[in-house]
Amino acid sequence: MTAVQYRYYNIPSTELNTSGATIAIIIIDITTTRIFFILYACKINHNFPFRRLSMIFIIVLILSLAFTAFVKYTYRRDRLTESAYLERESRANATRRQSLDSLDYITIPLDSLPFFSNPSKEIASCQETIRHLASCRIVNLQGITNTDLKLTYGAANLPALSEYDNNYASLTGTIVKWGEQLINEGHVEEAVRVLEFGIECGTDTSSNYILLASCYIKNGDSDKFNNLRNRVHMLNTPMKKYILKKMDELNA
Repeated sequence: MTAVQYRYYNIPSTELNTSGATIAIIIIDITTTRIFFILYACKINHNFPFRRLSMIFIIVLILSLAFTAFVKYTYRRDRLTESAYLERESRANATRRQSLDSLDYITIPLDSLPFFSNPSKEIASCQETIRHLASCRIVNLQGITNTDLKLTYGAANLPALSEYDNNYASLTGTIVKWGEQLINEGHVEEAVRVLEFGIECGTDTSSNYILLASCYIKNGDSDKFNNLRNRVHMLNTPMKKYILKKMDELNA
């Protein structure tokens, strides 16, 4: 039985350290002022190459002003972004509980999956996890932030939604382990059934697609391979190019 862990998305912090930005600007201003006084002192000394140093000062001044402007712009921008996020998070926390009946729950088809009566230890573990998950609520909420979930379904539903999403992560991970072990033990047809169910669940796990593609190639099923490749093209995942590359290497 898989322990339930709440989902936490790392929402990038947009807060910039105010004192740090201020100190950086002050240091630039002090440095620029010191350079100015050095130049003034050098101007008094007619033997000093003042003109060359003046050009250096102008370059340093321009760079200092540009950097100061950038720091101030970044600080203001991040403060606005942070303010918008905090306001949105506040509204999300105040959203009342909504019905979860409209969620796209995943049902595990135990009758159509290949359960062995005397499996290996590895396959037995996967089968046990799948049977347990079959009695749980499973929803694919990958890529949706906690703030968005609270705004849509209410803050009080976040623990339940986190559990459903964790169940989905456990399901897709177990499917890959199960399918891979079936392939290793020579049960390619059974692996295809398991891995195809993973695709039906909307997984974006690269191993699921690559393992299934290898099965199609072993079976000489070019039509299913091409259909799978077309499906990968529609994925919204940073791993899409990697999956396509590995599939092409398998089919080379």
